[in-house]
Amino acid sequence: DVPFERLVDRLCPQRDLARTPLFQVMFNMLSMPEPELRLPGVRGELVAAEEGGSKFDLTLYARPAADG
Repeated sequence: DVPFERLVDRLCPQRDLARTPLFQVMFNMLSMPEPELRLPGVRGELVAAEEGGSKFDLTLYARPAADG
C-alpha cells in the first residue's frame, strides 16, 4: 500500500487544477451489506448527501444483487 500523495509526488503527473492528478474515472464495488440500525421508538431513512459537484468525469457504483 502506497499513500496517494506519494504516488503523485513520484509520478509527477502534468497538473491541471480542474482534474484529479492521476485518474478521471472512479469505480466503487460496494460489497459490504448496508447496516441496519434499530432504535426503539425511532424511525429513520437514508438520505443522499449532495456533494455540490463531480469529483471525477465518471463515477460508477456496483453492488452484488440479492441473488448473487
